[in-house]
Amino acid sequence: MKITKLFGAAALAFTLASSSVMAQCPSNSMPMNEIGIRLANISDASGFGGINVAEQKASLGFFNGIHYKRYGTYGAFRTSLGLTRYETDERRNCPDCLRTIGKVSGFTLRAGYEWFAVLGPIEPFFGLDAVGVFGKYEGETWSTNSTNYQESTDNRERRGIGVSPIAGLRFYLGYAVSISAETSVDMLFLGRSTRISQISPEANTIARSNNYFDTVFQPLNWLSLNIMF
Repeated sequence: MKITKLFGAAALAFTLASSSVMAQCPSNSMPMNEIGIRLANISDASGFGGINVAEQKASLGFFNGIHYKRYGTYGAFRTSLGLTRYETDERRNCPDCLRTIGKVSGFTLRAGYEWFAVLGPIEPFFGLDAVGVFGKYEGETWSTNSTNYQESTDNRERRGIGVSPIAGLRFYLGYAVSISAETSVDMLFLGRSTRISQISPEANTIARSNNYFDTVFQPLNWLSLNIMF
């Protein structure tokens, strides 16, 4: 219900803004700029924080990004900021087992160019982005058995750069308001650092880092409500 109310409020605000743009723009001019709010996404965030979280293979997010586009005759320069955040809680149903809770957070920056084809109110588009990502994981593990108590922390970071081909569709609701959806394939060179500290029964720390390439398919990287001006 809360999401529905937020969506309704956002849609109303964009519709009012669109009416203002229509009143101000002459009939022979076209708006050249676009700002969009990411309403939702379904993305592979399983390794975003440097640790594999299998249940986040199809991570669902809401109202977690913004983009800007500058249009020309055949395409548009584009840039965006997307946020990722989720929590994990792993419990094992046995008397002497461990419980792990953790939090993943970070952001993705994109900048690139897209080309589009005008087919009435629908515009298919494709393009290429340069991508920068940063994510971190903060976790804590402890035992449920007070007799043989164990406790440790796990801190990881994942950062990298790469390129990302994108493809999508844009549907115009009015003169200056549209909804767009796109998919992408992120091809990244990544660095990952890990620091695991055992607190009990004996203090000990393990630190390591590595670099690697990864390709991540994002089935619905961006579903946004947009306004042109």
